[in-house]
Amino acid sequence: MRRPDVEIPQPLGLFAGDLLIRSVEYLDAFEVLVEPAQPVRHFASHFLLAHSLELALKSFLAASGTSKADIFDLGHRLKRILKRCKTKGLPEVNLLCELVAQMEPMNKLHDFRYPAGYHLVLPFTDESLTVVRSLHRAIAPKVQMERVKATLQFASDTRHLMGKKVARLTAIFAATALCRPRLDRPPAGFPRARDTFVHESATIPDELGVGTRWWGK
Repeated sequence: MRRPDVEIPQPLGLFAGDLLIRSVEYLDAFEVLVEPAQPVRHFASHFLLAHSLELALKSFLAASGTSKADIFDLGHRLKRILKRCKTKGLPEVNLLCELVAQMEPMNKLHDFRYPAGYHLVLPFTDESLTVVRSLHRAIAPKVQMERVKATLQFASDTRHLMGKKVARLTAIFAATALCRPRLDRPPAGFPRARDTFVHESATIPDELGVGTRWWGK
């Protein structure tokens, strides 16, 4: 595959929007898995819940100007992430602190991903859904505003690139050494974190007629 015409960092506002979209999708999947008609899948369902909660908080941080590097450095420690969000003016969400406190040790130690030998105390399903949905509603206006601003700024900054090939590649720092990098590599001099990258490729709408490749930064 030939390289795209342009390689630029993904704007923070667009990153924030992508995080929120995924957070909503993971929560939708959690809701499907915990329906009464479904077989009990505690680990899979609550992994989705925890990840949705984490991405929502990180989406707010990105929309508030926190760099990708700083966001990745927070890891999966929900209490630390929530504390940083509060310094950025996160709106009050009923029972959010309680849910974060309960999910923190299980998310931090990857108890939903790998057998830990512990008896896990899980939050109530309906209550958890309500809290994370409320969080989505609370942060959506800010995230959407920053996404629009980033889109407009990007359009202004790239008007001279009209007609270039459209391509997209987002580099995400891998959270574990179990992830294996693909063959394509980031540009020379691109800052690395941890020991590998997970790459995701997708075609993006050509509203601007600009061919781009995003590199997480």
